[in-house]
Amino acid sequence: MKKLIILIAGFFVTLLPVGSAVLEGQVSYTVESARKIAFEGIERKIDASLFEDYMQDPNYKENKQVMKGKIELKNRSVQVFKGFIVPAYAVTYYDNPRYTYYYIKYLNQLAFVDIDEIDTTKKDIVFPFKTFRYDFKGRLIAVGLTTSLEERFLYKSNGKLISRWSGNTGYNAKGRKIGTVENLYTEE
Repeated sequence: MKKLIILIAGFFVTLLPVGSAVLEGQVSYTVESARKIAFEGIERKIDASLFEDYMQDPNYKENKQVMKGKIELKNRSVQVFKGFIVPAYAVTYYDNPRYTYYYIKYLNQLAFVDIDEIDTTKKDIVFPFKTFRYDFKGRLIAVGLTTSLEERFLYKSNGKLISRWSGNTGYNAKGRKIGTVENLYTEE
């Protein structure tokens, strides 16, 4: 009997480290699995009046100064896209962070709007989450899926991959680098 108790106790002691180990991992996404999730339940058209006040950048002069590194702002962040055919920048206002407005750099004209399905300023972001890209008329032109802090997929509205982002670098469907984004975050 004593040997049996020692044997059982020994068995449980050897299991303790295994039983107390916490396994952590991250879900891996392929272009196809991300596409399937991204296109579930999307709206193809929305009311463009949601962003009519942003058809031209209301803070164009200040945002140009931010891009030149001359001033800092407290109510928004500005991102500059480098390496693309058309120079562009994006503005996200902290009071409505689900919306990001993209402008053609030298025309001060709204090109499109990204609308995140969640508030990405929260500390506990749940991945994956979708981003819907609409043109200035409210027509869906792209759908994105952010799978982690470091990985994002962007698809045309017909489902074709536009880019896969790893950190601040974007790659096309053939794996070629297409550009980078420079975050010009300001003091919050």
